[in-house]
Amino acid sequence: MLPFHAKLQVTLSLVTLVLTLWGAVNALRGRVGETYIAGLWIAELLLISQALIGATIFFTMGAPLFMAMHIVYGVIAPLFIPAAILLARGQRGRREATSFAVAAFLVLVIIMRAYATGGGG
Repeated sequence: MLPFHAKLQVTLSLVTLVLTLWGAVNALRGRVGETYIAGLWIAELLLISQALIGATIFFTMGAPLFMAMHIVYGVIAPLFIPAAILLARGQRGRREATSFAVAAFLVLVIIMRAYATGGGG
């Protein structure tokens, strides 16, 4: 299970990098398409899967105290995309696109920090 957890981190990093760049382009264009929103939800499902796998590893193998921040990142990361979607309700155009791009970027940063605190960096 641990190798899958590590490989999913790479996938999540790439997906959120693409969503960040795509979101920036959307912000410059001043609009967000449904395909981009679908991409955000796919990233969210991957984040939830990653968190559940991490929780399974934690409860079956245990985790030392130095992993506390890694666990916090795993809890916080899946909250950003739904929060951005909720906060952007009613907004259209550049503001909505910017909110989504920033959320994707913040998730990417959290993924990188989680990787570093998980012994990978």
